[in-house]
Amino acid sequence: MRHLHHALAVALTATPALAQSCPGHFEAPLQMTWSFQALRDVLTVKQLTNGDIVIGGDGSHQLIHRYSAASGTWSSMGFAYPNTPDGRILALETDAQGRLYAAGETMRMGIGMDAPRSFVALYDSQTDAWAPLAGMPTVLSAWAMFCITRTANGDMIFGGYATFAGPDGSRGSAVRLTPETNQWTVIPTTATASPIMSVLELPNGDLVLAGGGSRIGTATSRYVARFETSTGAWHSMGTGFNDTVQTLKLLPNGDVLALGDFTMADGAPARRVARYSFATNAWTPVGDGLGVTPLSGSVTDAFILPDGDLIASGWFDTQTAWGAARYDAATNQWSGLAGMPYYAEKLTQLQNGNLAIACYGMGANPRPTVAIYNLGFAGDFNNDGEANTDQDIEDFFACLGGHCCATCPTNSDINGDGDIGTDQDIESFFRVLGGGAC
Repeated sequence: MRHLHHALAVALTATPALAQSCPGHFEAPLQMTWSFQALRDVLTVKQLTNGDIVIGGDGSHQLIHRYSAASGTWSSMGFAYPNTPDGRILALETDAQGRLYAAGETMRMGIGMDAPRSFVALYDSQTDAWAPLAGMPTVLSAWAMFCITRTANGDMIFGGYATFAGPDGSRGSAVRLTPETNQWTVIPTTATASPIMSVLELPNGDLVLAGGGSRIGTATSRYVARFETSTGAWHSMGTGFNDTVQTLKLLPNGDVLALGDFTMADGAPARRVARYSFATNAWTPVGDGLGVTPLSGSVTDAFILPDGDLIASGWFDTQTAWGAARYDAATNQWSGLAGMPYYAEKLTQLQNGNLAIACYGMGANPRPTVAIYNLGFAGDFNNDGEANTDQDIEDFFACLGGHCCATCPTNSDINGDGDIGTDQDIESFFRVLGGGAC
C-alpha cells in the first residue's frame, strides 16, 4: 500500500463531481453443470427481491432454475416442463408485489400429460409451483408469448405470437392484466396473429409495440407502432423497418431505441440498432450498428447508462468480440466487450449494479449460463444512489475483507485487471473518489 497515502491525498483535494469511472469488465460467470434437467440455452434472466437470480430457456426437462446468492447453488424452480422437445421460456418479470411471471412456448405445469398447460404462468413461492393465469381472454390461436412488460401503475402486459379475443370483439396479440383486480384487456394489434416481441410504455402512458409482423394495429409503419391508450388510436412511427424488432428501450432524452434483426430503418441503412425522435417522426442509425459478419443475426437487448452510452447483447459479432458491445454516445462508436463467453440473449441489472446477461449454452461442462458484467466503479460503491460517501468507503473496505454488501460489487477488483483487492484497487478507488482517473 505504498501509494495509498498519495491516493488519499488526491481524494481529499480533488473535486468529487469530476469523478471518472474505472473501466467496465466481465467478472466470473455463473455456471451450471449440464444434465438432462438443466437448460441447454439461457434466453432470459431476472433477479428476485431476495437477491436470487432466475433463468429460463430451452431444454428437454425443467425450463426455469434459480441461483441462490447465499449458497452459490442452482435449483430447479417448480415444475415447468416443455410441451414439446424444444419448448422455451422467453421472458421473466416480477410484478409490484415481487411475484414472478414466466412466458414462452406452451409449458406443462406439473408431472403427467394431463397437467395444466399455458404459455403464461405465475409462480407460487409457498407451494413451489407454477399455475396458468386465471381469467385470460379467449385464445383463438397461439404459438408463444415473447415479452412481459410491467407498467408504471403495476399492470402487466404480455405480447406474443397469438390472437386473443376480448368480450368487446377486440382482437390482438397483446393483453394487459391489472393484478389487483384480475382485469384483462386486449390490445387490438391485429385481427390475426402478428408477433409482438416488445412493448414499451412511454412517460405519458402510451405504448410502443414492435415485433415480427409487418403491420401493427392500423399504423402504416412496418414492424413498429404507437398505441394511444386514452383513445385507442394507432400512430405510425416513421416508415419503420425491413425486418423484426426484438426490443424497445426509452432513451434519457425521450427518444425510443429499437434493436433487432433489421438492416434498414425509414428506408436507409441502420444495422440492427436505430433511434426514433418524436420531434422529427424519423428513425436514424446508432453509430455504424452491430453485426459485421454474415453470422451476425440479431441484437436482442440493451441497457442504457445515464450518460446515454449503451450495453447491447445478442447474436452478433464485432471486430473484437461476440455477444456484447458498448456504444459510446460521445464518439458515436460501438466496441466489442471482450470476455463474453458466447452469444447472448436478454440482460438485466442486478441489485449490485452489475449486468446479468443470459448466455447460449456452448462450450465446456459446466457451462456459462449467466455472464456478469461490472459497469465500472464511478464513486457509488454500494449502489445506494449517493456517490463518494463515508458509507461507500466503509463498504469498500468490508468487501476487501470478504464481506461485500448485497448491493455492492461481488468483489473488490476496482480497476478491472482481474486481481482482487490489491494495492492498485485501493489506489484506484480513492482516485475516483477524489475526482481523478481510475
